[in-house]
Amino acid sequence: MNPSTPNTRTFASLGPGFRKALAIVSYVYLALPLFIFAVGWLKPAIGVAFAFALSVGLFLALRDIGRWQPPPHENGGEAAGRLGARARFKIAFILAATFAWTLLSGIGGYGFQRFTDYLKHNALLHDLAAQHWPVHYASVGFLNGATGRLGYYLAYYLPPGLAGRWFGKAFLNPAVFVWSFLGVLIGLCWFFYLVRRLSLRAFAMFVLFGGMNYLASVVVNKSFPSGTNHVDTWFGWATYPPFTATFFWAPQHMIPGWILSGMLLSCIFQRIHGRSLVFLWSLSVFWSPFLMIGLFPFVVYAFVAAKNRRDFFSYENTIR
Repeated sequence: MNPSTPNTRTFASLGPGFRKALAIVSYVYLALPLFIFAVGWLKPAIGVAFAFALSVGLFLALRDIGRWQPPPHENGGEAAGRLGARARFKIAFILAATFAWTLLSGIGGYGFQRFTDYLKHNALLHDLAAQHWPVHYASVGFLNGATGRLGYYLAYYLPPGLAGRWFGKAFLNPAVFVWSFLGVLIGLCWFFYLVRRLSLRAFAMFVLFGGMNYLASVVVNKSFPSGTNHVDTWFGWATYPPFTATFFWAPQHMIPGWILSGMLLSCIFQRIHGRSLVFLWSLSVFWSPFLMIGLFPFVVYAFVAAKNRRDFFSYENTIR
């Protein structure tokens, strides 16, 4: 069958309009928690200055999206913009499967929650919904009688926490589930765009992707793992968990990781100029410092490979 026919539609062949719309949604999703933090967490003068600088950088980054040039495979052929019955079935199946996957993750309390990590997740969400911002804690033992302030990379938690503050704690679980589900869908769209095919096989690879931890564990430990023991700790001081394990345990790292990786790789592969690349990377700081470190080599590569490195010193890059 001709790969350009509607039944084998690819996300890439939807044309540059799809990529630009996806980039806009991604920027808004990533930047929203920073605006909430600026208004609700910082002192007014600092918050206004931070929100203004972020707004200008975001405006310029969104304007730069309009300058993106479509790569060769985005030729907008006859089938551009049309999805056949087979593609619509795939989309419906992937949406349903992703919804079920998010339910099983434990997000929102609808599935089994991994005990230790979700003690923290639930405590953060509860305190964001129940206490005044910025969240302070009364005297505790290890602070020697001093009060403490909540300090964490809060981007993932702030939008559902704000919903809990406004509408009551009963909205916390639905809000964090919807927020997470939306983030997973955005990350999936970037994955499908990069592999250039809407494929159930690609979706299965995304869900099941991981290192060969089981084999490595057997080789290093010279025994087969038993029961529910972790197999991603074979290296010792570092872990290599698969996508699903990280999503189930630490969605605050995994969800922005999918989105930002997809955006950065799309820019690198298509040699999009770097006027907003550092700005995009800087959004990871508030989401996940680990993610910021992991993405840094890609930013360096983009800088080294760039034809015009002056673009990296644009206002939107330097303001952040």
